[in-house]
Amino acid sequence: PIYVLIYIILTHIYTKHFEMVVQLGQVAHLNALFAHFVAFVSEFDLISTIDLQYLAPLSIALIKANVQRLNV
Repeated sequence: PIYVLIYIILTHIYTKHFEMVVQLGQVAHLNALFAHFVAFVSEFDLISTIDLQYLAPLSIALIKANVQRLNV
């Protein structure tokens, strides 16, 4: 499915091209894209939790950061 391919692309960007993302000053945008993507596929159960395990630490960190930012 397309959602798995998008997840693979995001994983690749984070693992192989993150330094370039930092240099371009686009970290916040990439993190927002990833956070929204994970929230969407999780809510509608579009990707299995096994597939999501590769970037689970990042997902948890982004969720915690958003919760703290929103004081939820």
